[in-house]
Amino acid sequence: MAGTFGRILKDANYQKLSKMNIEEALDQSSLIPVNTIVDLNEYKKVLFFYRGSTLKKVTVKKYFREKSIVFDNYEYVEVLPHIKEKQ
Repeated sequence: MAGTFGRILKDANYQKLSKMNIEEALDQSSLIPVNTIVDLNEYKKVLFFYRGSTLKKVTVKKYFREKSIVFDNYEYVEVLPHIKEKQ
């Protein structure tokens, strides 16, 4: 199923995010101060695809200071998780 899903998305001009891109994103902090922990080892395979991306710059306030953050903003994202079977 992952192969068919991937071919459909590639035909629709989606690009696959590499595992390195996903791990880097999970290691960074988000604009909203919510801590998330994702153990990718819980999955047999996780595929992320996106279509359209832009560099965005936002200013966030933290306490009495402002900080500018530049990040990749993915416009359309599709995720296909393949969960490992319980042993």
